[in-house]
Amino acid sequence: MISILISAAFFICVLLGVVLAGVWYYSRLEPQAASDVSNQPVPSDTELAKELLRETVTRVGQAIPQKAKKLSRIEKQLEYAGYHNPDDVNTFGGIKAASAGAFALVSGIIGYSLDFQLVEALIIGMAGIGYMLPERGLEWMAHKRANHLRSGLPAALDLLILSIEAGQSMDSALIEAGRELQQGFPEIAQEFAWVQMELNASVGRTEAFQNLALRNSEPELKRLSQVLVDCDRFGTGMAPALRSHVKFLRIRMRQQAREAARKVGVKLVFPVFFLIFPSVLLVTMGPAVLQLTSQLSVMLK
Repeated sequence: MISILISAAFFICVLLGVVLAGVWYYSRLEPQAASDVSNQPVPSDTELAKELLRETVTRVGQAIPQKAKKLSRIEKQLEYAGYHNPDDVNTFGGIKAASAGAFALVSGIIGYSLDFQLVEALIIGMAGIGYMLPERGLEWMAHKRANHLRSGLPAALDLLILSIEAGQSMDSALIEAGRELQQGFPEIAQEFAWVQMELNASVGRTEAFQNLALRNSEPELKRLSQVLVDCDRFGTGMAPALRSHVKFLRIRMRQQAREAARKVGVKLVFPVFFLIFPSVLLVTMGPAVLQLTSQLSVMLK
């Protein structure tokens, strides 16, 4: 009886959610149809659907109560992953809620179709997994972006050095380096463009370089920010300081590559022992065991 009530409540919640989403969608289409008479270009149906989905997820995230400390941590992770919109925190909360609902729905359908005994526990557990999974994905995105920033930093510093030694100012060097790095390393280009926008918005150069370090988790970018702040504070030449920094940066990256290469031998022990060694043992010992078994069977008869 309890299983039937839980299933009915679950079905009613899903049905109400679909109905409310449909009603809201059609209510949003009416003002859009009224704006079609204007001369402005009308967005396509795909853009409208994406914007509607984003707005729906953001509203769901706003309705979910969360602790201020956790919101601050998520906001910092979003900055590390390259998302600087203030509404991204609420959007991410809506994504977590949608992921939890999707996992609960799929697990409930599978559990009831297979006649699983503890369907309620399965639904609750999978909903918890779906709620926590986007955070792991966000951490992976932040780590991936940090790796891209680290790999593009030497080329960016070389371009800055060439531009400064050619007689350009630091602002012009940032613009030129960001333009050249747009195709190969868009993350570095985005950060340089952000620094340039802050400088154009009358933010101090020291504060702009410090903000560059605060919104990224890559240690090498934090060291670069500190070098730029020190050069601006003490009035030293940018080009010699950046040349020394990129030299030691390449040395550190070479040492990290050698360290990773030396760790490969240790990491290969587990796949060799658990995957390759049993196959080799089967090939070498298999014929001997079969021959020994046949000889012993003849002797025992």
